[in-house]
Amino acid sequence: MMCRVGLQVRSHDNRRVVACESACFAFNLPRLVNPQHTLGFSRRLVLRLTLMLMMILLAFLLALVATIWSHSALTPVE
Repeated sequence: MMCRVGLQVRSHDNRRVVACESACFAFNLPRLVNPQHTLGFSRRLVLRLTLMLMMILLAFLLALVATIWSHSALTPVE
């Protein structure tokens, strides 16, 4: 039987693993937290905020270009 050393239940003579202990029980947790699940939420939130920031930046840059273009069109060339 294959399980991590900290979770192994060994035979009386200590020669072989006969069972694997529950990780929740071994670490005294109500349930084992899946780091992928919690990080997945954070990644989603960061991605959403990054996209919102990029949209705001793009709108600002477009407004800036439009302003510069309109002023340059009104300025007479000497």
